[in-house]
Amino acid sequence: MEIAILGCGVMGSAFARKWADLGHHLRLYNRSRAKAEQLADETGGQFFDQIEEATRGADLLLLGVKPHQLNTIGAALEGLDEQQLIFSILSGVTLKELKKEIKGGISIRMMPNLAITCAKGVTAVAEDPSLSEGVRKKVNELLEPLGKVVWANEQDLDIITALAGSGPSFACALIEAFAEAGIEHGLRSEMAFDLTLAMMEGAIALVHAEENHPAVIRHKICSAGGTTIAGHRALQEYRVQAGIMAAIEAAFNKARGKS
Repeated sequence: MEIAILGCGVMGSAFARKWADLGHHLRLYNRSRAKAEQLADETGGQFFDQIEEATRGADLLLLGVKPHQLNTIGAALEGLDEQQLIFSILSGVTLKELKKEIKGGISIRMMPNLAITCAKGVTAVAEDPSLSEGVRKKVNELLEPLGKVVWANEQDLDIITALAGSGPSFACALIEAFAEAGIEHGLRSEMAFDLTLAMMEGAIALVHAEENHPAVIRHKICSAGGTTIAGHRALQEYRVQAGIMAAIEAAFNKARGKS
């Protein structure tokens, strides 16, 4: 498949690398030519100086520019074929706004996260009753090799952006804190991070295996008067859970333009 990537930032480049690995041919455009040129060298794609050139003959367009650039992109995309797919990862830009600015093609709004780089991503796709089953199948075929695909009501994409899109960054902050606690008490850095990652993977596996609410598993691990319950008391004193929920709330408000 011929895929045009418009915007070679972090997410645009992540999609480009994975799709190139899957055998798709890339047509790359970026305001900074150097980025597109470097990514083309890395993926075997082609870079173009003009949007019109990059999209000519492409089966799929990925919009990875800044949301405020949509007007410029839309003006350059006149005359699209009705069957060309348009994947938008522009935060906060609705399907209605996409279809208003981009004439032709099949516009699809989605929100991925960076874990697509290791095929463990989450990509939420906005439900659209105008999409045919054939188009939905094609979307799934393009996204499923990159991780989990969730079709969701468009109104839920902002909270999904905060939870699944920003969430990996918040999770990395927790991983860092766990490992640094180990380092503070004498563990070598490499060991502290290895143990933290293995512990996180094990905790996730427990939740999947037991099919219980995390609170049930949490209480299983807490023995009377033991180390774990002492740690939970500290978590409550420092309001860690409330802090995480506040982080999601802040990201959610930003996604819907309220901050």
